[in-house]
This record gives sequence, structure tokens and C-alpha cells, in this order.
Amino acid sequence: MRPYIKKKVKKYSMGMKQKLAIAVSLMNKPKFLILDEPTNGMDPDGSIDVLTTIKSLVNELDMRILISSHKLEDIELICDRAVFLRDGHFVQDVNMEEGVASDTTIVTVDHKDFDRTEKYLAEHFQLQNVDKADGHLMINAQKNYQVILKALSELDIYPKYIETRKSSLRDTYFNINQRGDK
Repeated sequence: MRPYIKKKVKKYSMGMKQKLAIAVSLMNKPKFLILDEPTNGMDPDGSIDVLTTIKSLVNELDMRILISSHKLEDIELICDRAVFLRDGHFVQDVNMEEGVASDTTIVTVDHKDFDRTEKYLAEHFQLQNVDKADGHLMINAQKNYQVILKALSELDIYPKYIETRKSSLRDTYFNINQRGDK
């Protein structure tokens, strides 16, 4: 921040004002800090700097930080827990090491096979997200994709594409919203 020391705060960018606000909040070395959208208005480099600083404060100074943010990828990078709220009410508590580690399988099929595929997968797996426009189905799959392919081929359904990846906090969010948890 040294290059900005003689510049008036009102001339700072939104991201610089955010960094300044965080720096001011750290002056008294609090043990607990609440941050609301700490990377709002920042470019990717600024966001990474702030997130790295937040993580180091927790690790090095034994500080506890509560972050309110809509940027799930930021939360996933630095937090050990995430709590989802809807309309101010608790919906779900996620331990980042346990709750986001499951596999998600994405199956893409032709539109003509979509309904049969959706029905079969809903009966045998936990459907996570359904996107009919693109022909995508996302499922929580503890079984590997070869098992899914074999089962679908027995129904004469041959996906265009299938991918297995680790679930993200964003996947958890969409899963909660699709279930309509309240």
C-alpha cells in the first residue's frame, strides 16, 4: 500500500478501499474478525493476496475469521467450514475436508435419451443437478463411471460425454437449492 500513502482514499479503487478496510480492522490485532465480501471489487491478483493474508492470519496468529461471501471458490480455498443460509436461516453446515470431497459424475446424453437417463439415474444415484438445455446430468456417484456406462448401455443409452471430478462447494450449493432445503 506504500505507493498509495499520499493518495486520497476517495481516489482509491473499490478493491484498494477494501484492502485498506481490512488493514484498518487488523490494527488492534483482534482474535476474532468478521469480514463481509472481503474480495469484493478486487482483480484476481488482489483477491489472491487478500485470501493468502487471511489464511496466514488464521495459521500464524491463531486468529478466527468469519467470512460472509457469495464467492464460493474463495471460501473453498481458505475456509475449513462453510455454512449455507437462506433468507437468514441456517440450511447446511459443511466441513470442507469431509463435505466437499465426494465425487461428482457429469453425464451428457442426446435429448431423445434424456428423460430415460434422468429416470434411471434418479432411481440408482443421488441426482445433484439437471440441465436439460445442455443435456447434462450431475450425480453424486460413489461408483466409478464404468459402472454407470455399463448400466446405461444395457438400456441402449450411450452418453456423448461422461466425466468424474471432485465436488466443489458450488456443487454443494446447487444441490442444496435443487433439494429446496429450508
